[in-house]
Amino acid sequence: MSDWDSFTSCMESKQTDVGDFLRNAGLQAYNGSKDQAFAAVKAATAWYSQLDGKVKFALGFASKKLGDAAWKRLSELVASSGGLVAAAGGAAEVVGELAVMLAALAAGFEIGVFFTSAAVCIDA
Repeated sequence: MSDWDSFTSCMESKQTDVGDFLRNAGLQAYNGSKDQAFAAVKAATAWYSQLDGKVKFALGFASKKLGDAAWKRLSELVASSGGLVAAAGGAAEVVGELAVMLAALAAGFEIGVFFTSAAVCIDA
């Protein structure tokens, strides 16, 4: 997948409300920067794909109950493992933006389903 617009169109073809989320809340978390939003989704998807099945299950089970501090810590792990901080600049800003996006994502969608679909659309 070459860009944010192609990615969101692919995600929308799988589930309309996911496409709407990405175009709105996903971009708002990154102040409208499609490049940063796409880099964040790719990093989070790559990180998620490397998790053990038990960890994925636990994350899916607990994601709607995680607080802001937990989302920030999780975002630190994603950003550092995916090279996102190096690619996007300031670590604190990148982690904060990713935490906002992931928390909003988990509030509205099943996180495992999202990342599974995202991986397909990124590789398309």
